[in-house]
Amino acid sequence: MKQPLRRVLILAGAALLLIVGFVVYLVFCADDTKKTQSIELPEGRVLNIYLTSEWEFYDCKFELLEARSKKVLMPQTRFHWERYFTFESAILKSTPESRTKFAFLVGAKSGVVGLVSPEDAEHVLLLVNPAKSNFFAPTSIGLSEEDKKLGDELLAALKTDFPDKALVLSGTREDVLLKRQRDIERLRQNFARMDAASQLGSKFSDVLEVSWEPTTIVTNDNGIIEARICDDQPSITWLGLIKDIPLTNGFVLQVSNGIVVGKNYLSITEY
Repeated sequence: MKQPLRRVLILAGAALLLIVGFVVYLVFCADDTKKTQSIELPEGRVLNIYLTSEWEFYDCKFELLEARSKKVLMPQTRFHWERYFTFESAILKSTPESRTKFAFLVGAKSGVVGLVSPEDAEHVLLLVNPAKSNFFAPTSIGLSEEDKKLGDELLAALKTDFPDKALVLSGTREDVLLKRQRDIERLRQNFARMDAASQLGSKFSDVLEVSWEPTTIVTNDNGIIEARICDDQPSITWLGLIKDIPLTNGFVLQVSNGIVVGKNYLSITEY
């Protein structure tokens, strides 16, 4: 009887140590807030940016201080969060660390400070008015009409200092419209590049090097190959029409002996 009891006590003690260790980890390790950026502002103010590493995301906070006295004008306040994920394309590698190295837009006349991601310099994530110690974070939940009005006023003031930038607040109707506009621009640029490489007389192998992969390839009875090349991704279908003009996003090529001999254009509205 003593041997089984001893084993039970050992297991219970080990389990207790694991629980205590886990609690200690949560207290001392889970909340590892670090200052990652700092910028000196006019009138002797300092804006600090902090990141807290959570289970699945970075919690982003800002803080406003007086430069000399270090008096806290605005305590650490959450304004954004960034989930842990990395994606890589032919022209960009994006990580949560790179997306949280924010760029500062400091209005020389208005005094308003805006924070944007270095990968998306048009969508404003935070607006701060150091002179009045107020701010607006467009990603906040449950915004009042007064908060929304403040956000519009601060953004309008910042735009007077940066009239050449198409600045919008994240999560707004203007945000969605700007994303749609930029998606359309990228789609047309990609298609123009592929269109230029797929003129009649072009080598089919050259077309494949700069275009999307064919969605279907069919050989007709006469030996002519028909290759359908277009972007069928669901993310592209929401673009629809722009100014009642269908967006061309692909084509069907007729290929003979490796040479493009025919071409018909496709648009998003055709499928």
